[in-house]
Amino acid sequence: MSERSSVTRRVAALGTLVLVWASVAAGRQFYLGSSAIHRSDEALTVGDMRASLEAARRAAEAVAPGSRYPALGYARLRNIGKDAEAKNDVALARNAWSQMEGAAISSDHPLASTAAQRREAETHLVDLEALRNGGGDGRPYKEALQRESPSPVRGLVLFGLSAAGFLATAFFVLRRGTAVRVLGALALGVLAYAAGSLFG
Repeated sequence: MSERSSVTRRVAALGTLVLVWASVAAGRQFYLGSSAIHRSDEALTVGDMRASLEAARRAAEAVAPGSRYPALGYARLRNIGKDAEAKNDVALARNAWSQMEGAAISSDHPLASTAAQRREAETHLVDLEALRNGGGDGRPYKEALQRESPSPVRGLVLFGLSAAGFLATAFFVLRRGTAVRVLGALALGVLAYAAGSLFG
C-alpha cells in the first residue's frame, strides 16, 4: 500500500470519527430536549409550575443543530412569565424569567448565541425588581447582572479544548493496533458525551 493511500485512508477514517462524534452529541441533545419538553407539558397539565419551568429550562439548554426543542423551551418560559405578570404573580414571573436567563447564560457560546433571550429575561427581571422596590429603577439587580456576566470567550475555549482532545485521541487511535482502537473508541464516546454536556 502506498504512503499516499495510507494517508488518504487515515484522513477518511478521521473524518468519519468526527461525524460520529458530532452525531452522538447532537443525538443526545435531541433526546434531552424532547424528554424535557414532555416533562414540562405533563407538569403544566397538573399545575406544577415549578417543575414545568425547570423542565422547560432543560429543553432550552438542549442545543443541537436543527433541534426545535430549545425554541419550545424558551417559548414555554416566556409564556409562563408573561401570564404570571398579567396575573400579578410576581414570584412565579420572577422564577420564569430567572430560569430563562439561566438557560441563556449556560447555553450561550459563539456558535449559538442566546444574547437576545438573555436580554429579554433580564429586562423583565429588572422591571420586577423595580416593582418590588416600590417603583424604583431596579438598580440593585442591574448592578448584580453586571457583576455576574460571564466572559463570552469561555464557551469558545471549552469548545476548542473538547474538539482538540477529540482530534488528538482520534489521531492516536488511527496509528495504533486493534486493542488500542477499541479503547480509543471508548474514549471518543466519553468525549462526545462530554461535548454534549458542555454545549447543550
